[in-house]
Amino acid sequence: MVGWAPFSPSLTAPDAEPELLFAIDRYDAGNVVAACISRACIDGNEDPRLVGFYFVGDAPRIYYIDEEAKLPQRSIDAALPEGNFNSIHDRAADDRFIVIHSTGSREPGRYYLLTGKRQLRLIGRATAVEPEQIGDSPVVWCEARDGMLLNAVPTLRRLTLRV
Repeated sequence: MVGWAPFSPSLTAPDAEPELLFAIDRYDAGNVVAACISRACIDGNEDPRLVGFYFVGDAPRIYYIDEEAKLPQRSIDAALPEGNFNSIHDRAADDRFIVIHSTGSREPGRYYLLTGKRQLRLIGRATAVEPEQIGDSPVVWCEARDGMLLNAVPTLRRLTLRV
């Protein structure tokens, strides 16, 4: 069963059925992902283009439909801790500077700056919470009354045994 999925309405034929842009079994597509990749877009003369779709399954993910946009993401994922969701938060002309937000089940969030597509450095934290303070975040599935399977990712409190 497919959850929420983005559709594209036809601007030339408003009475036509909208076109399904993306669907994935058992998950809702949360957002479209757009990026300025062309020089015209960076200069403000063109709108960002659709490059992928964001959804949350057992972890947040981006499904890229644009290979050019996917390339920096692969490099970023290889440079940061495995298992984290690393998203491009902002980018400058020709990707000379890219701000990345990295989060995960045991990572509350950190911001990195990628300079010149080579140098990566930590520039800030999203919260004062440290990774060792975060409990486990298992994926839990439950069946709704209509039979649809729903997923949730609760963060469980860390238990401290006192003797």
